[in-house]
Amino acid sequence: MSTNNQPRLPIGYQDFRSLRNDRCLYIDKTDLLYNLVHENGKCFFLSRPRRFGKSLLLSTLKYYWEGDKELFKGLFIDGLEIDWEKRPVICIDMNQIKATDPISLENDLKRIIINEANRLGVEVNPEENLGVLFSQLIRLASEKTDRGVVILFDEYDKGLLETIRDAKRREANSDILRNLLVQLKSCDQYIRFALITGVARFSHLSLFSGVNNLIDISMWEEYSTICGITMEELKEHFQCGIQKVMERNNYQYDEALERLKQKYDGYRFTRAEDLVFNPFSILNVMNRGEMSDYWVRSGASKVLAEYLQHNTFTIEELSGSQADENQLSRIYDDDNPLALLYQTGYLTIVGEEFGYYTLDIPNGEVRNALVNELMPIYMNVPERGINDTVRTLKLAFRKNDIETVMCAIQSLIAKIPNEIMHRNPLEETFHMLVYEIFLMVGIDTESERSVSSGRIDMLATTPWDVYLFEFKLGGTTEEALAQIDSKDYALSWSADGRRVHKIGAVFSREHRTLDSWLIAE
Repeated sequence: MSTNNQPRLPIGYQDFRSLRNDRCLYIDKTDLLYNLVHENGKCFFLSRPRRFGKSLLLSTLKYYWEGDKELFKGLFIDGLEIDWEKRPVICIDMNQIKATDPISLENDLKRIIINEANRLGVEVNPEENLGVLFSQLIRLASEKTDRGVVILFDEYDKGLLETIRDAKRREANSDILRNLLVQLKSCDQYIRFALITGVARFSHLSLFSGVNNLIDISMWEEYSTICGITMEELKEHFQCGIQKVMERNNYQYDEALERLKQKYDGYRFTRAEDLVFNPFSILNVMNRGEMSDYWVRSGASKVLAEYLQHNTFTIEELSGSQADENQLSRIYDDDNPLALLYQTGYLTIVGEEFGYYTLDIPNGEVRNALVNELMPIYMNVPERGINDTVRTLKLAFRKNDIETVMCAIQSLIAKIPNEIMHRNPLEETFHMLVYEIFLMVGIDTESERSVSSGRIDMLATTPWDVYLFEFKLGGTTEEALAQIDSKDYALSWSADGRRVHKIGAVFSREHRTLDSWLIAE
């Protein structure tokens, strides 16, 4: 809820006029919009993950190009723009598409174009094919006003991502979109500005083959924060929400910021080291103070779930992976999941050197999403069974019931098919499985944690406890526990204030599961 001193949070708002009229909080990015509309060129493309503010961005541009100056009073652009020219704006919003079979896609696009023609007061011939219909709309809107038109195309790739495993239907949808988008070139004389947004980068998609005047700004440093919320913006505009997080979770101010950063920050889209929070999740957290997985629950992982049914990889394989910009522009590649995972928001840039980008999982919310999607598939265990085990583990960690934790891990690993266990060296597989099980439960976990005396096989922490694991393939639990003591691994947490638990665990080559364990304080 808002107070007299706090604006409403724009949860669910995608229309800029409604947001401003209802006096909602608006993170001012209009200086970046001003720069964009005055760039050299006229047709631009921006890729960002779902639920990242692209629709609001286009809506803001719509009212700017319609010359609605009053809506922008007090914003950056109010002090930058002089002309405020009014131009006809054509909005193609693929969020209005209800089905993605080719016939429905084409009919829905025709309906959108006809509706836009009626809104702009021009008459098009509904009997024409899609491309001709669109070109008629562009030309007639321009001729009526004697001004170049503006075209805003939102989530252009909806009909492609949702058919990712159906090559025939995806290609048919590509043909439909190609017939539409090629008009950006053929109608160039009638166009002043165009911005297309979506998830999939276009450089390797044949549907853009006839649109060689399109400029991809997705990785331009000057637009690195055009979607998303920076830490500085969070601290400036969300003090009331941060206070709710502090009260609900019993955090101090700095701890609340650190927890929010770990959970929702970390997205980076360019060479510039500018990190942004997922805006959808942050707005929901700020509303109630509850740090849940909002983006995941919104259905953002539907594409990933479909993809994972036919591709197997592990979280540790993704962390630290590298790709150049050309590779990150691809999306339909079964042999290399990096582009799809990057574009859909499950991986992000963490470094760049000599044209190669290092990728990693951006934050805790996304890590939870990946683990929860990967584990049922990797373990070949029904989702209900996974959920039951997760619930058991969470309760056991809260009660500090390490015996139950180890039994649950043993049970999960025992369910994994032999062919999966044979895929990687056995010791690496065991380490990876325990690591991912802990991530699935939401426990802060580090594999091969380096300390002054050596490397701890695995470190798991909660706000109350620290767990030090030493794993052995064969051998005895006493030997594993003795290594923790001989290396004095617990020393780093002696003044931490949390209870420290040492666990020596042995995996069995014969049974291919966790065989035994020994626990010490």
